Amino acid sequence: MGRDKRRLILSISVLAVLLAIALAIAALRSHAQPHYITLMTFNTHWLFDQMDDPTVLMDQDHMPDDLDAKLAGIAEVMRRHSPDVVALQEVENRAVLDRLTSEYLADLGYAVYWFDSLDRATGQDVAVLTRLETVGVIQDHLKATTILQGETWRLSKGLLDIKLQIPGSVDVLHVYTTHLKSQLPIQVDGERDAYLADCQRAGQGKLVRELTRPALDANEYVVVMGDFNDDRNSPALEFIIGDNGPGRKLHDALVHLDRPARQHLLPAD
Repeated sequence: MGRDKRRLILSISVLAVLLAIALAIAALRSHAQPHYITLMTFNTHWLFDQMDDPTVLMDQDHMPDDLDAKLAGIAEVMRRHSPDVVALQEVENRAVLDRLTSEYLADLGYAVYWFDSLDRATGQDVAVLTRLETVGVIQDHLKATTILQGETWRLSKGLLDIKLQIPGSVDVLHVYTTHLKSQLPIQVDGERDAYLADCQRAGQGKLVRELTRPALDANEYVVVMGDFNDDRNSPALEFIIGDNGPGRKLHDALVHLDRPARQHLLPAD
């Protein structure tokens, strides 16, 4: 992977490995004074339980040897930063999240929002943990599709779409969390096709843009975060940010960090 693979979009977008995290502060201004919400995105690197799921192809290959140690490590990172909203990727199911919040983070008051994705190969899902109150309906957008270069694309892991009430404010923060196709080539007729993987990721980025644009056009506070598996100048990220189309754009929060901080967030290959 290239050295620019880990990027932040508006709040955070990170191509993370185990315990590699990014943290950002979004300042949301009401009529009187600014309100600050702490956000984190965290690729938990196969946060799976120790029970076989016969419906998932790669389940047995990624059962942790010590689930307690893994949960404790994730909890330690979260406690260190105490975010109000955490976007998680590579989560197997609701049960491991309930263990994390009830046994390791019980005093922090996190609610769990998760859905079962369409990815039956890896079984990886996305989730959100938050201390903020939800507003309206939570959506997964698993049935949403888009067309790019004559092909139909969807988000196999969905797009967790949640609105959160900003404490002490009339403002609402609209949070979108997803996990795009990895950099691994797709197997086609026994051959590895990296270009097709890039096309799938670009199609998924286009779909994320189409799903988030109504909130952007409505001038809502919007954050899109997760594991995008690509760099800032890729077609997928250009779609998500809005570089190649009309409407409001997202902003790369990484550009607001000084160079030492960025180097801390961009581990060497």
